[in-house]
Amino acid sequence: VEGLDMTLSGSRSGMVAVATWAILALHGPGGWKRKIKIITENTNFLCSELEALGIAYYRHPHMNIVAIKAGGISKSIAKKYHLVPKSYFENQPAYKIVVMGHVDREVLTAFIHDLREEVIQKRRAEKLRLLKRLAELLQTTLNLIN
Repeated sequence: VEGLDMTLSGSRSGMVAVATWAILALHGPGGWKRKIKIITENTNFLCSELEALGIAYYRHPHMNIVAIKAGGISKSIAKKYHLVPKSYFENQPAYKIVVMGHVDREVLTAFIHDLREEVIQKRRAEKLRLLKRLAELLQTTLNLIN
């Protein structure tokens, strides 16, 4: 190559900067703000639904990333929704959900529906276990009385 290269070289490509510029040029500042607003609303929706189900999670208020303790989600749901396993809670496994443009309300609603069904099944199983234990205790008490 003839000539003297006067640019700075480094280990990182400029693709991230180019991609950012292209997105801003394509959507303009107003379009980008609308996208961010929708993503934030969807992240807020996800968090409020998780709270309603009593599922522990962490989210920085200004981020679109939600970490959910793995104990609150089955492996089958994690696999179905391609959740990313991480370790955030003192070496306890967690799943990470990154709410992006393609993670719309329909996807989140389906995820919450599946999660709700799972929570209902777990609660029913726990109630049944407690009722069986209560019946055992009552039987033991009756046996002691008689």
